[in-house]
Amino acid sequence: MRRDHPAWRLLCAEHAPLIASFLYRVFVEPNVRVIPEADLAERLEDELFALRQYLGPDEFPKTGMNYLNDWASPNRGKCHLSPAQWIALLASCKCNPRTRGLASALDAAAIRNLEISLPKGQSSDSATRPKLEPVIFVSAAAHYSISKAAQLLGYGERSVRNISVNSQFRMDMRELELRLAQLQPNEYVVAVIGIVGTTEEGAVDPVHQLTAAQCQLERTANKSFWLHVDAAWGGYFATLFNVPLDRDKNEWQFPDWNVVLDPGLVPKMDAEGRTLSWNDEAVLKAFSAVRDADSITIDPHKTGYVPYPAGAVVFRDARVKELLTQRAQYIASERPDPDVQESFAPYILEGSKPGAAAAACWLAHKSIPLNSEGHGLLMKECVLNAQKLTFYLKEHHRLVGMNAAPDGRRSRTLPFGFIPVCQPDTNVVTFLAVPTLVLPNGNVQPVTNKLRKDLAWLNQLNNAVYEELSIAIKKEQNRKVTIPFFISQTDFSPQQYSPESLANLLQLIDVSESEYQNSKLIVLRATVMNPFYRHTEDRGEDLLLKFVKHLHNIVEQKIRMEV
Repeated sequence: MRRDHPAWRLLCAEHAPLIASFLYRVFVEPNVRVIPEADLAERLEDELFALRQYLGPDEFPKTGMNYLNDWASPNRGKCHLSPAQWIALLASCKCNPRTRGLASALDAAAIRNLEISLPKGQSSDSATRPKLEPVIFVSAAAHYSISKAAQLLGYGERSVRNISVNSQFRMDMRELELRLAQLQPNEYVVAVIGIVGTTEEGAVDPVHQLTAAQCQLERTANKSFWLHVDAAWGGYFATLFNVPLDRDKNEWQFPDWNVVLDPGLVPKMDAEGRTLSWNDEAVLKAFSAVRDADSITIDPHKTGYVPYPAGAVVFRDARVKELLTQRAQYIASERPDPDVQESFAPYILEGSKPGAAAAACWLAHKSIPLNSEGHGLLMKECVLNAQKLTFYLKEHHRLVGMNAAPDGRRSRTLPFGFIPVCQPDTNVVTFLAVPTLVLPNGNVQPVTNKLRKDLAWLNQLNNAVYEELSIAIKKEQNRKVTIPFFISQTDFSPQQYSPESLANLLQLIDVSESEYQNSKLIVLRATVMNPFYRHTEDRGEDLLLKFVKHLHNIVEQKIRMEV
C-alpha cells in the first residue's frame, strides 16, 4: 500500500498541500468524478498564477502538468521528506488565504500518518528523524476541555503546554514567543489557542497579537500553527463590534460607552467617581482579530442566552470538515448541495444529535439580531454592570458608611474590604474579602499578614462566604434555598497560576508569594448576566449595590464569629 496507493503518493509529492486543496476544489466540492487531463492542468495553471500574484513570481516554479505528474509518478512510493521538511512544506501553503486552513489541518494529520506507517519506536531514518512530539500552547487559564480534547486526539495531556498569564489574566505574549523559539527539533506546534472570555475571570487573550505571531512565523521560518479561539464564554461579546475597521491605518475606535451612577442611589461619592466606562483598547483589538482564526468555538447557552446545551465550532475554511468526515450512504444525497447542511452526523463525535438547540439558536438570533443594535445591547449592559460592580467592591469602605447595618450603625468588627482580582474584560467579576485598614486619605490597605491572619484564614473566610451564597451547598445541607443572590468560587493554585503571575494580586491582599506557593487561593466569582438591572434603578433600587451590602453583612457575621 505504501508503494502503490495514490493517497500515499500524494503525501510524498512535493507541495502536496497545494495539490490536495486544488483537487478538493476541482473534484470533491462540485462532486465531479472525471475531468480531461488538459482541462485539469489548465485549471491548476490558473491556481498557480493566482498564488504567484500573491506570494511572488518565484513561488511554485513548475507548470501545472509537472506538479500533477509529480504526484502521479510511480516512483513516489517512498517518502523522501523528513518530518521537519513536511512541516515547512505544509506551512508554506498556509501563506495563501485560500488554502491556509486546509494546510494547517493537514499538518498534524500528515505527520501523524508518517509516524504510524513506521515500526513502533523507530523511523526509516532514526538518525535524522526522531519521534515527533506534538505541542499545543494555551494560557494557564484554559478550560479543562482543552486537555480532554488533546487526550481524545491521541496527543495526550503532556502535549498541552500552559503559557503564563499577566495581571489581567491574559496570555503572556512574551513567554509564548520565547517558547515558540525554544521548541526542540523533534517538537512541532499543533495549535496555539487564544481564549476570549476565560471561565474564571472572563479575560480576553490578545488574539490580534496571536495572529501577528502566526504571520511572523510564516514569513521568517516558513512554519505555522493552527490558531484556535476558545470563545465559548465570550464569543457573543463580538456583537458589540460589528463596525468595519481600517486595519492598515490602525484606526481602532472603541465605542464610547459609559454608565452614570445615580447620586440619589449612591450618595456620598466623589463627583468624578460617578461615571464608569468600558474602553480597554486591547479588548477591542482582540475581538477584531477573532475573524482571522482558523477555528472558533462558541457556546450559545452562555452569553447567547439560549437554553442548555448549545455549542458550535466554526472553521475559517469549511473544507476542513472533510478531514473529519465519516460518510453514511443512507443519510447522504448523491449530489449534495454545498450550501445546505443536511446532517451533522458525519462531522461530529456524537453522530445523532437533537435539533432543539439549533432551533433555539435560530429563533433567538432571528428575534434579536447578532449586531450592536440587537444582541450587542444586551452585552453592553452586562459589561457596564460588571464595571459598576467592580467599582462598588473597590469603594465598599465608603459605601458601607451609609447602611453598614439595618440600624445604620458602622461595623464594630475587624475592618474588611473587597479586592477585585482584576478589572473585568467581559462580565465576570472575581474578587476576595480581605481584612483592611482605612487610611487617613480614605483609601484602604489590606493587612492580612500584619494582623497575623494567614492565607489559610483568608481562604476559610472566603469559603464561608461562598457557602452562604451557594445554592449547591445549601441543597447538600438540606436547607431551604431562599438566598437573594448567589455566587460561585474557584481556586487559584501555583500549578495553574505561578506566583509571578499573581504577584500584583498577592501584594494587594498582603499575602507572600512563598505562602501562596505552598497552598492555594480561594476567590469568589460573580457573573453579571442580567442585562436589565438598570430598569430596577428606575424605581429607586440598585441591585448591584444591594448585593455588595448583602456581601458586607455576611462577611461581617463570619468575621465576628472568628475574631
